[in-house]
Amino acid sequence: MWHGKRQGRPTRSPEVLKEYSNRTYVWDRVARVASLPIEPDSLPVVRVVPGRQRRLSVVEEKRLVELYVGGGSVHELGENFGVTRQCVSAVVKRHGVKLHYRVLDGERLAEAVRLYREGWSLERLGAHFEVSAKTVLNRFVASGVERRPVGTNQWS
Repeated sequence: MWHGKRQGRPTRSPEVLKEYSNRTYVWDRVARVASLPIEPDSLPVVRVVPGRQRRLSVVEEKRLVELYVGGGSVHELGENFGVTRQCVSAVVKRHGVKLHYRVLDGERLAEAVRLYREGWSLERLGAHFEVSAKTVLNRFVASGVERRPVGTNQWS
C-alpha cells in the first residue's frame, strides 16, 4: 500500500489515493500533466513590465507649485505635466502650500443660479466655474435652489 519514501515520510501510491479520494478526476488530470515531458524551450516566457511613473524634476516641481499658487487647478496641472491630480496635490503639500478648493459661494453662486435659471445644465455650469457638476448640484441643494426635473433642461 505504501510506495517509497519521500523526505523521511512514506508516500501513498496513486492507487490508494484514487481509492480513498472523492475527487478522482482531479488526480487523473494531475497524473496526466505530471507525465508530460518538460522542455524548457517550449515553456512560454512571461515578462511583467510595471507601469512607468512620471517623476518630476526639482525644477518641474517648483514650476508646478508656482502655477498652482497662481491659480492653476490640480486637474489642469496634472494634465500639463503628465502626472495625476494626486501627484500634483502631493507635490504642493510637500512644498508647504495649502491646497485650495474651487467652491461656489457668494457672487459665483449667484451667477450660477442665474445661468441655471436661464437654462444652463449642471455640467455646463461646472465647466464654466471649473468645478464638477456634482459640486454645483451640492451647492444648489445646500442653498435651497429649485431644480429642474431630471432629464430636462427647461423649467416645466
